[in-house]
Amino acid sequence: MKEYQALLKLQEVDIQLMRYNQQLHALLEGKRIPACTSALKKLKQQQTQLLAQRKDIETELQDNHDMQTHLQEITQNVKLEAQAAGSDYRRISDLELQLSSLAKKFEKLQFDEKKLKADLEKFKKAEHNAHLLQEKLHGELASLKDEQAQSIEDIKRQAASLLHVRDEVKCSVSHEHRALYTSLKSRFNGICVEELKGNVPSVCCVKLQPSLYNKIKADQTIAECPYCHRLLIIASHDRS
Repeated sequence: MKEYQALLKLQEVDIQLMRYNQQLHALLEGKRIPACTSALKKLKQQQTQLLAQRKDIETELQDNHDMQTHLQEITQNVKLEAQAAGSDYRRISDLELQLSSLAKKFEKLQFDEKKLKADLEKFKKAEHNAHLLQEKLHGELASLKDEQAQSIEDIKRQAASLLHVRDEVKCSVSHEHRALYTSLKSRFNGICVEELKGNVPSVCCVKLQPSLYNKIKADQTIAECPYCHRLLIIASHDRS
């Protein structure tokens, strides 16, 4: 491999390595995994709230049940007392008023119980749906992490292969041009070698004046572009 070919190949390899680095950065800084993790965190908070609300309803239901049982016991005692009152009309009238009041309270408790049971089912369903969503998000997160890890592994493998190619290509470049290439690569963000197409450099595209053109192509294969100062491969030379 001739030196000018090696320089062009070296630039091609380095540009691809830069692309690989950009791809790795994009994978590591990607938004999908953080978004999924954030969604799981928010969902966990919602599940905690749902659990607390469900527990509150269950406590209210238990209190309601206990109160209904207590009222039933009181009602039974009042009925027994009414039966024992005999012909005491005034006492019987008072007991009937008590029974009526107890019945209204019992009816209110039953109404509240029905609403509480409906609310309980609503929160149980919400918890169930949240659990299903949690499983789905965990699955998506695991899949995204596996996909990311595989992509990173693939890129690193390809980059390692290219680095071997780079080491081989460097051997065909003189120390002088290698040092110049290294310096120019950081300055021009990787694109530091251009070819002369006719009398126009391929990157800066500033047409060479005839005097410059004739001077450069006279006895050089690799020169410095007089305009942008990149390494300039003279296209008119034989590259067989």
